[in-house]
Amino acid sequence: MTPGRKPKPTAVKELEGNPGRRPLNGTEPRPVAEAPPMPEHLDAEGRKAWEWLTGELEQMRILARSDVAIMTLYCDTWSQYVGARKQLGPLGPAGFVLRSEKGGFYINPLLNVEASLKKQLAGYLSELGLSPSSRTRLHVQPAKEVTEGKARFFGVVG
Repeated sequence: MTPGRKPKPTAVKELEGNPGRRPLNGTEPRPVAEAPPMPEHLDAEGRKAWEWLTGELEQMRILARSDVAIMTLYCDTWSQYVGARKQLGPLGPAGFVLRSEKGGFYINPLLNVEASLKKQLAGYLSELGLSPSSRTRLHVQPAKEVTEGKARFFGVVG
């Protein structure tokens, strides 16, 4: 692995307006812009997250079929996070600190799990362009309206 910062994809540089004014990579592969199929292993929470995620990425016009792996990781992690929150929820703040068999106190391990999952989710959101800071760096061109042929009756293309 090469040391230093990981390079930004050319598509992201284009969306940002190429602030560095360096030559763009014209031979970088371009992913297919369509929703990948939902993985079958996702549970109910993961499926809800998948529907939300594909909707957001599609609306932002940055959805790509090749993003299936990171989208799956996000949905799996989200499902685990929701499960951890459900286990912590009924306990309330009193459940954050537990008493051991010997009478000492310790932090509920679910809090560590929750914190780890939050960090992972934030990373996935940033990678997908869905965090507030990553979103501010993107500049998406508006969709083109089609006024010719049959397409003008079926909406916007772009």
